[in-house]
Formats: sequence, C-alpha cells, structure tokens
Amino acid sequence: MKSNLTESFNGAKSGGFIYTATLILFLIISLVGRTVLTAINVSDTAYYAVSSLFSVSAFLCAACFYARFNRGKRFFTKFAPVYVVPSFLLAAGMFLGLGFLNELVAEGVKSVGGVVPNVEIPLDTPFQYILFTVLLCVFPAIAEEIFFRGVLTERLSGVKTAAGVFTVALCFALYHGSVAQLFYQFIYGVGLGFLTLKAKSVIPAIVAHFVNNFAVLSFTYFNLSVDLTNTVLIIIGSAILVNFVFAYYHTEFCTNFIGILHLRTQASAYNVTFCYK
Repeated sequence: MKSNLTESFNGAKSGGFIYTATLILFLIISLVGRTVLTAINVSDTAYYAVSSLFSVSAFLCAACFYARFNRGKRFFTKFAPVYVVPSFLLAAGMFLGLGFLNELVAEGVKSVGGVVPNVEIPLDTPFQYILFTVLLCVFPAIAEEIFFRGVLTERLSGVKTAAGVFTVALCFALYHGSVAQLFYQFIYGVGLGFLTLKAKSVIPAIVAHFVNNFAVLSFTYFNLSVDLTNTVLIIIGSAILVNFVFAYYHTEFCTNFIGILHLRTQASAYNVTFCYK
C-alpha cells in the first residue's frame, strides 16, 4: 500500500492530483470553519484570524502528507544568504512596477458590470496589526511557498523548466480566486518559481512573498496611499525588476566572491592564531 502511494506521489502527473486534492481540502475546511464561526457569532477580528488559517492548514497538511511518501525534497534545503537580495528586488519591483495591473484589471471588470470584492481586515489597533502580520504575512508566505514552489514545482521537475514554472504560477494565481489580481499573481508566481529553481530552496521565495504581503498590510494599517499608476513609480519598479533579473543571473558570481572572502578571512585568522602559539 505504501509503495503504491509512494509511486503515486513521485510521478510528474501527480502534481495535478495534489493540487486538486489540496483545493478540495481547503474548500471543505473553509466551508465547515466559516459555518461554525458564523454560528457562534465571533468578533470580526476572531473571524478573520481563524479563517486565515484555513488555507495554511490545507497547504501544510498536503505538504506533510507529500513528504511522508516522497523521495525528493530537493527544494527544502539550505540556501546561500545572497539570494535574499533578489528576493527583496522581486518584491519591490513587483509592487511598484506592476502593482498598477490590479487596479487596471479591477477597473476593466467594473466597466463591464462585474463586481470586485473588497475585503476589509480589522486593523484598528497595534495588536491587530501584529496579529495579522503573523496570520496574513508570515504563515501564508511559508505555507504557500512550501506547497507551490516546493511540492508542485518538485513534482513538475520532470517537464521543461519554463513549462513547470508557468504551470505552477497559473495554479498559484487561480488559487487566490481574484480576477483583479490574476495577472499580477501569475507574473509574481513566475518570478518566485525561477528564484526557487536558482536558489534550490523555497526560502528566498518565502522572503519575497512575506515582503509583498507585509508591504500591503502596512500601507493599509498606516493609511499610506500610493498611486501605483504613477509613471515615475512604474519606471522605478521596472528598473528594480531589471536589477532582479541581473541579480538572478549573477548570483553565482556573488556567492563565489563571498566564499573567497570567507576562505581568506579564515586563512588570516589561522595565520594570526599560529603566530601567537
């Protein structure tokens, strides 16, 4: 029985099964959870706090179940700290350079009579700010990246690199269920996918994901208004994305350079110790 499950979870086609099963699990948890929360009439803060854990629970359950029968886990390893640089560049470049896409698509949906849901999270106190930073920034970044950039990307490693990254990015965008954010989430997913492949770890993608969510939450809490359709901001953001691409292709050079400096520092420390013996 275990061998059959192991084979099922180690084929390239298993990615679609894992994604579908996880979404079904998420829907079941959400349906039951929201029904219970509504029945007991909890406060808005408690409602949003608990409901934010539904997707996290589904993704982590799927990841744990997958790890139980999977022979791989090549993206769950240590990474070179230098990859944090492209993580921040990707987050900043997407927010400033392509953030206008959400507003552009939202306006297009409204122009044809569509409705764009606007979820208002209770952010009136410092406690709520800290609480939702953990629940909406830290936990989702970890759970979603482990699932999408870890589990699904690894399952699609048997296909061509670009095809696998684009497929996972599309699944990532569709999961969020927002027409207004569909293109933005897809492009962001592509960047996170290639970053994961380059770093051979999901940690840089987790960092970039957290930075994006935290920026949105912080702007909301501090009532900071930014016109993302501003041409200057778009140019600055686009320039940052160009630097992300540059950092992406030159990270190995930076890693080797830091490694050489580290070895020289160790050698210098050894010589000093030797002289004092």
